[in-house]
Amino acid sequence: MSNCVKNEREVNFDILRSLAIMAVIAIHSTYSGWQWYGDLGGSWNYYFTLIIKQFYCFAVPSFFFMSGYFFSSKMGNDWKKETEHIVKRMERILVPYLVWSVIVFFIVKGKKNIVIFLNDLLSGKVVGAYYYIIVLAIFTLLSPLLVRLKDKSYGLMLVLLINTINIVVVYFYRIKLGHNFNWWYAAFPFTTWISFYYFGILYRYGKVPRFILNIQPKKAMAIVLAMLFLSLFEAFALVSLWGQYSGAASSSKFSSFLYSFSIIIFFISIRKLDLWFPYILKVISSYSFGIYLIHEIIRGGLVRYVFGAALEDVQPVLQLLVFSSTLFLSILVICIAKEMIPNHICTKYLGF
Repeated sequence: MSNCVKNEREVNFDILRSLAIMAVIAIHSTYSGWQWYGDLGGSWNYYFTLIIKQFYCFAVPSFFFMSGYFFSSKMGNDWKKETEHIVKRMERILVPYLVWSVIVFFIVKGKKNIVIFLNDLLSGKVVGAYYYIIVLAIFTLLSPLLVRLKDKSYGLMLVLLINTINIVVVYFYRIKLGHNFNWWYAAFPFTTWISFYYFGILYRYGKVPRFILNIQPKKAMAIVLAMLFLSLFEAFALVSLWGQYSGAASSSKFSSFLYSFSIIIFFISIRKLDLWFPYILKVISSYSFGIYLIHEIIRGGLVRYVFGAALEDVQPVLQLLVFSSTLFLSILVICIAKEMIPNHICTKYLGF
């Protein structure tokens, strides 16, 4: 997110970043849609949620792609300089992560057990969405090796093999364990997302196959629509075969990965266009890391104190209200903080 990729901003990636962070909020706004599975009078709420979730699945993969693209430019043949860049980046992402984890665990949730806190901190479980930051830290540490792997003839095949094995294992345990399979086991392993981070590295160093770079925007959009249809097809197939806990709504399934890659390729295809970039998207893009850190705190408060169980039987309306209010308040909090707190403190400790 923006706090992690400050240099060499490109308009097409700024647009992608803003859309991706909005998709993250939208994903978490579907929280109450899944309870309608099998309900005779309200199952349409479940299927609406299942369908709309497929549109959002590009969010996390896109962030890992952009992280690989921007941070890999700091890597080279000088291990000392690489280490310096890694330390700076780890500080940039982990200090705000620690600060907000402390706030959420001890103040928002009112918990006191230090051992549980440390376990949740290391596993990204203080807030569910925080797993991303731990995985990003792992990729940061692995960046020198992954950058060097790009020059090996077997590099891409090795990464794809690792990723494929990971997904197959996830499918197996999802189907075998059903409701006992926690989504965290699919999202937390860095091997789940390694192809996207590595693709960012390949794109940074001009190692992406020429035929991909030559895809025109109209064709790229057609591919996006085809992959979205495939994702919808797989989602409904999984539900019909194995029910609610089949992983149909997950971002870590084969069709969702193909859809995510197609979205990334589309934004690569428009890199040379003179793009109109609305000011609000610029704001959202530049605040994306801060939004990621605080949006679940804000959404949780809205659900508990404002929305409650209201409108749960009308999911399109509820999800839109939760999404828009969470996004608005996240931006508002960051703007107020940046006005009241010195910039270096906001950046270093709050991730704003």
